Amino acid sequence: LLKWTRLMPYCGTYQREERPHVEKRSILSCDSSFDNYCLNNGQCLFLVDLNENHCKCELGYLGTRCEHTQLVVQPMKEEEVALIIVCVVLLILGLTGALYFFCKCSEKRHINYL
Repeated sequence: LLKWTRLMPYCGTYQREERPHVEKRSILSCDSSFDNYCLNNGQCLFLVDLNENHCKCELGYLGTRCEHTQLVVQPMKEEEVALIIVCVVLLILGLTGALYFFCKCSEKRHINYL
């Protein structure tokens, strides 16, 4: 019998919990009273050696009962980066042009009033 550590959520933080680790595990499906035990379509499994129910979470979820959303970050494609750069440059050019014409119009009005 070995020991393993599991992080348990506690008031927004995680605490370590020491649990026995059994090398050979017997896994069964949970009985019908645990049909809604796992959240977010997680699969309920009964670990015979530990005499506990556990959840096998779907991709994107984690936690004891699959209650936490896991943020999956995907890198941006080169085309997306290029498009963002072009849009930002066009935005800067547009704002610069608008500021230039605003200053020119204000200057002409100021000269006409004099």
